[in-house]
Amino acid sequence: MPNEEVKIALLEQRLLDFITVVDKLEVAINKINDVNSNILKMLAVQNEKIEQSHKNSDSLRMLVLDVSDRNDDSVNFCLKKIDALESKFDKLPNMEDLENRIDDVVRVKWMVVGIGTVLVIVAATLSQLASGVWTHNMTKTRASSQTPIHRPAATIIQTR
Repeated sequence: MPNEEVKIALLEQRLLDFITVVDKLEVAINKINDVNSNILKMLAVQNEKIEQSHKNSDSLRMLVLDVSDRNDDSVNFCLKKIDALESKFDKLPNMEDLENRIDDVVRVKWMVVGIGTVLVIVAATLSQLASGVWTHNMTKTRASSQTPIHRPAATIIQTR
């Protein structure tokens, strides 16, 4: 029976090895369960973050659409203003017409200045001529209307 004892010892050794392996498998299964639990927690957190990201994305999309609508309104308003200004600009005379009109105004201004200068010169000349003629006529008129008694002595001498 020694053979049987060896078999029993071998079986006991295999049983102990098997128990060790089973214990190690239990530890590994427990660790796998812990890892699985941690992975599930991480997935739950990631799902929450993804849902929050989708909510944020949706609200940002709505904000972008709102800003886009307001931007479109602003662009349309600006385009209308530009069209209005262009139509006003089209109604303005061109630069050549404005330059011609300015040249005409400058020409008239210098004509007025020239005519004014001529009038001043003519008025001054007439004034000088008139004062000489009037003074000469007035002395003759005064001299003839005065009696010899009332005439100054210098006039009496000149008349004789």
